[in-house]
Amino acid sequence: MVQSFSKRQETDELMQLSASQAAKLFRLRTAEISLLEEIRQMIIDSSEMILNLLFSRLSMLPGGATLFGDPGQTGKTRGRMRKWLKAGLRPWHPDVRESHLRHLALYCARKGVPAPYITSVFLCLEYACKKVLTKAANREGIDATKFHKMESVFRKRIMTEHLGFVLLYSRYSKALATQQRIGLEQTIKVRSRRLASTVSLSQAVTSEIDQDQVVRVLARHVMDIFAPDFLAIHSIESEGVVETPIMIVGQKVVTCQDDDAMHRLRKDWHLCRAARIGQTYYVADAGNTLEGCPYRAWAKDAGSYCCIPLTSGTNMLGWMYLRRDETDAFSEEDIEVLGIYGQMVGTAITSLRLVEENKQQATTDPLTGLHNRRYFEEAMHKDDMLRNRRGGSSSLLMLDVDKFKKFNDSYGHDTGDRVLVAFTSALRQSVRATDEVARLGGDEFAILLRDCEADEACRIAAKIVRLARETTVYIDASRSEHLEVSAGVAVCPENAQTLQEALLLADIALLQAKEAGRNDYQVYDRELHGAAVG
Repeated sequence: MVQSFSKRQETDELMQLSASQAAKLFRLRTAEISLLEEIRQMIIDSSEMILNLLFSRLSMLPGGATLFGDPGQTGKTRGRMRKWLKAGLRPWHPDVRESHLRHLALYCARKGVPAPYITSVFLCLEYACKKVLTKAANREGIDATKFHKMESVFRKRIMTEHLGFVLLYSRYSKALATQQRIGLEQTIKVRSRRLASTVSLSQAVTSEIDQDQVVRVLARHVMDIFAPDFLAIHSIESEGVVETPIMIVGQKVVTCQDDDAMHRLRKDWHLCRAARIGQTYYVADAGNTLEGCPYRAWAKDAGSYCCIPLTSGTNMLGWMYLRRDETDAFSEEDIEVLGIYGQMVGTAITSLRLVEENKQQATTDPLTGLHNRRYFEEAMHKDDMLRNRRGGSSSLLMLDVDKFKKFNDSYGHDTGDRVLVAFTSALRQSVRATDEVARLGGDEFAILLRDCEADEACRIAAKIVRLARETTVYIDASRSEHLEVSAGVAVCPENAQTLQEALLLADIALLQAKEAGRNDYQVYDRELHGAAVG
């Protein structure tokens, strides 16, 4: 369609010219310059007619209706072409060329106008301008000789513009392609790094056995990938208590006094919007008080921030607070990746809590909250191995409630349960933090006293007997009973080589305490052991 009024071979040769070659080839003489000014004025006077004719022709090209047929879509292009018609037909110079072509060339390069269309534009433009010039020459009575010269001058000038535009378009297209390639490579690099970080985080959190370490792993990954100026990770315990968060400023872990917002969050974590709705909350401009959350701990009314909930299903386990000093610093992709982090860590924390809960249920007595026999036997075994390496003594106490059957038979099992819970309180008050207390079954209790000689064990046993005696159990509104307990003491390695053996000896001592009148303790000795065996 365009070939009907184009000279393809001539155009191909033109494309091979350099700017310096074009300057020599298309240089205008003085007489031609004056003719060019006359031509230029004719074209400016008829610029709208030229543009209408130009875009009408261009819309007939394959795909041209999309690129050039819709006036609403081509408004900017028409405007730039209009400016070119006013400036583009001045006497040409290689340096001047860029001043009136670079904006149009850059615009076409950015819009991705195909290169073949560039040639078509100039061929169509030449056609439209020649048609207008012909009408103007006929109207003004210009003779054929002068019109022929005007045609020659115009053709030189339009060829110069064509070449200049093609050179600029090629330069800008290459530059934009390079920028796009670099940008794409950078995007791929960033996404690959984040994907690798996500995989690394998943592997790291699933290998941890402690919730605090999971939170620290999360903090390290967030700082490495997103480098926020401030990071705080808040954990919500199973009881709904907000723990002291881990905070990082400038790659360093810091501690801060609770501000007013943190005091409120400790009382009710639902005040955190992200935690309350279970969705990421992002504010591009922290200075916008209409969007900002009033319950941000250690808030800064500048830059941008986001809060990422740590969730597992419907369980809310905490949230991350990230802040950067610049506004709109987090992209949609950043928010998406951080959301994945939150779900992964939430799932890991939930798994750890379930494991801990199952472990607690397997090793804890449900009535008293003390350890059970299974846990106590494992603790004795570990203490045996530790004591064999470093030496020292450990003591064992066996205890039970005197006349416990009377409580159950006379007052019912509920009262019996209250007796056991009350006695548990007396035990907790008597032992050290390093000791292990367990309910072995029924009204039988045992205590492992680590690094404890016989004298100290006797002092603790006496304290337990005294505190039990001072403990009152209320049967009903008008009746109450005081507790009485008996205890037996055995020491390793003085009495036995292992704590399991010492437990049997402490039980023998307990029996002797009961035979001696109850409500007291006895220490195992060989004579007692021999008598019991006999």
